[in-house]
Amino acid sequence: MTRTANPTVLVVEDSDDDFYAFERACSRSPVPIALVRARDGFEARKYLGSADHASSQWPVLVFLDLNMPGIDGRALLQEIKAEGSDSKRLRVVVYTTSDSPTDVEFCYSNYANAFHTKPRDFREMRADLNEILAYWLTKADEPPGDLP
Repeated sequence: MTRTANPTVLVVEDSDDDFYAFERACSRSPVPIALVRARDGFEARKYLGSADHASSQWPVLVFLDLNMPGIDGRALLQEIKAEGSDSKRLRVVVYTTSDSPTDVEFCYSNYANAFHTKPRDFREMRADLNEILAYWLTKADEPPGDLP
């Protein structure tokens, strides 16, 4: 997959307030992105199932909240990273209010690429997201398309 001018970032977040803050924090990011929101695991699953892997709709990064109704972030992470899954190579950043060591261990054990606890302060959130986006979208190499 080649990078697009405005890469798609999928944000799986059930809270309108948290998504609005996320959207505002990213609006001044030095890395331009196209945000797509899924309100829960069901919407994320539907989006990932319908997005063309070769198109600009396929996300280059997923921000995943853990605590959501229905399919929560833990179950969705397991689905995304499952052996044989078309989405296995997606880079998933868990971005949640949890700072539980159990959640951190679970996410890394299930192949999350990063785990970040959401800051409570908006300025900290903006700085945090700018650093995360800059790293994953400008510094980190994407996995090769021929990985198993």
